[in-house]
Amino acid sequence: MAVKKYPKGSKTKLSKNFKAYEFDCKGKGCCTETLIDEDFVKNKLQMIADHYGKATIVNCGYRCPVHNANVKNASKNSKHMQGIAFDIRVPGVTPIEVAQYAESIGIKGIGLYDTFVHVDGRSSKCFWKGHSQIKVSTFGAKKKNTAVQKWQTAARKDGFDISADGIWGKESEAAAKKAVCKKGCAYSNLTKIIQSAVGVKADGKFGDNTRTAVKAWQKQHNLTPDGIFGLKSWKTLLGV
Repeated sequence: MAVKKYPKGSKTKLSKNFKAYEFDCKGKGCCTETLIDEDFVKNKLQMIADHYGKATIVNCGYRCPVHNANVKNASKNSKHMQGIAFDIRVPGVTPIEVAQYAESIGIKGIGLYDTFVHVDGRSSKCFWKGHSQIKVSTFGAKKKNTAVQKWQTAARKDGFDISADGIWGKESEAAAKKAVCKKGCAYSNLTKIIQSAVGVKADGKFGDNTRTAVKAWQKQHNLTPDGIFGLKSWKTLLGV
């Protein structure tokens, strides 16, 4: 946790998708500074934005004590006042989907509402639904796949802008499609994963030996043995 103060209206860039003013208190004439947990923004909110490939809108970030007292249903000890809580929405994505993803990446504080999701940086788990804060144990998050996470880490090293979260989302699928060409996978880190899977020297060069081994592996897994490690081959290898 790294909570820092910014003057209200600051255009300081906190991460690829977020600037400080997006987290300003919504109250009028009540405060001049904004508290923001920078680590949470950089590591969690940015991961959500990367996962969906869309703008993640901050409905509410920091609330000063004066404004918090005037917000209906707000807790007197709201974590918004500490700068570690964020009410967010992703256009085109349902709140339950966002809550499930937030759970999957290890966020401990999650509140599911009709039009948005509350996430915060608390250290112990607390999930709830609605303003009545009905406690729930899970939102049904997808389990992480360590093989997918390994692939995503390699893909990031190859220049693909995706999250290494262990979940095979749309951005991973798009990266997999880009990694395929008529000669096979042209990217060294991903090629090494393929070579390890098909039992040839992992040198990062997609040559004839690798292609032959890929064909044999594909035939073994009831895939078209074309020697091209396409999307179906990736999904079979990673178990997604």
